Amino acid sequence: MSGLGEHNYEFIQAGGQATPNELDRYERINTGILSIDASWFGTTASGTASQARAMVIINKTADFPRNILYGVVGTADCGGSWTVNGRDQFGGTITETVALATAAAGTPARAVAGTKIFADVASGTFTPTSTTVGGALGRIGAAIGTSTTAAFKLGLLTKIGSTADVKSITWTTENVVTTLGGGTPGAYVDATNHAFTGTSIMAGTESYNVLLKSSWDNKGKADLTLL
Repeated sequence: MSGLGEHNYEFIQAGGQATPNELDRYERINTGILSIDASWFGTTASGTASQARAMVIINKTADFPRNILYGVVGTADCGGSWTVNGRDQFGGTITETVALATAAAGTPARAVAGTKIFADVASGTFTPTSTTVGGALGRIGAAIGTSTTAAFKLGLLTKIGSTADVKSITWTTENVVTTLGGGTPGAYVDATNHAFTGTSIMAGTESYNVLLKSSWDNKGKADLTLL
């Protein structure tokens, strides 16, 4: 068995690397059963209007790289703003800020899904709105929905050049397998965040399987970093 290190020694010594689009290979990703915990990453202590609270981390690492559901819980009118720091599925440092509009009394929990993919979180801060009444507790966890403001995204573990790189997405729940898009899954792929979504709200019983062949060209772009 031989490789670049044997036949292209100068290439390796010069720091050369093959990019995903140069590798003639398919990759298959299986998520395993996914969490639906709205507080998976952590919570804050209850705070009053405009009182910033630091997140207390419950789980630093995501069960699978995914977007975050940013939430607030209160007994009266409440809302606020979350800022979370962490790393994406490729080890890159990311920060996301998401605002939660004040919800009227009688709506004790409000949540909005972010768009960035987090493999882990390092810190976070929640600040209730100035119109919050009483105490407001911030929490962040797993996005599981399909609506615009709650849609889940699961991170691909390989960067892709376009939605066409993803050849199939299958969804398995309680031993029933469904192929998304009838085998044409481009509508469910997010090439910007190297992620995908599904068609059904998660219930804690499902997993996803993705087949892809990357056309990502890494020339002139940052290398992956270690998680």
